Amino acid sequence: MPPDPITQLNAILQKHLAKAPELNGQLIQLEAHNGGVQLNVNGTFYAKPSDVPDPLTRMIVKASRQEWDETRGT
Repeated sequence: MPPDPITQLNAILQKHLAKAPELNGQLIQLEAHNGGVQLNVNGTFYAKPSDVPDPLTRMIVKASRQEWDETRGT
């Protein structure tokens, strides 16, 4: 059984974050929430990447989602 989508997305997200030394030590991950997904950035939760105030974090989250979509063939 393949990993669930949140696990898959987090693996891609962490790979992208590892390439951004500016975000080293930051907690940035996706989490299940009320049947959906939320983004945890250092304990502050966001419903969508566009809500995140930091542009680098936003860009990395969006790039991770795009890569995940491409691996799924969508």
